Amino acid sequence: MRNGASIEVRKTIPAPPEEVFRWWTEPALLARWMAPRGYAEADVNLRVGGHHRIVMKDGEFSIDHFGEYVEIESPHRLVFTWNSRFTNGDSLVTVSLTPVGEGSTEVVIVHSGLPDKAAPSHAGGWGTMLERMLEELAA
Repeated sequence: MRNGASIEVRKTIPAPPEEVFRWWTEPALLARWMAPRGYAEADVNLRVGGHHRIVMKDGEFSIDHFGEYVEIESPHRLVFTWNSRFTNGDSLVTVSLTPVGEGSTEVVIVHSGLPDKAAPSHAGGWGTMLERMLEELAA
């Protein structure tokens, strides 16, 4: 893993950690929110050393993301590498899910090892995608 910029995004989701964890790890659920716009195709091999692939699609626009699961502590922590044409190699995503209040979860995403110029767009992208997760959970 290389040094680089880090971003942090936080959002409270009105669902327990077990449910939110499912939305991070089940391909059919990932496909519903893991793109800032449009939709995603997701492939998950949920085990340490297992690979994941997310293809974000919107019309002619398509971005392929892939990586490997580094740490899995269901339902509270998920750590994986994240690689796309915008990261220029592996970056690292750490997702922490902490129960808050009655049945809600604070989601904290720390994405590190990003090229400096990619940090703002990744912060915005993760924020938008968490909003989409919130909308999908409410549907």
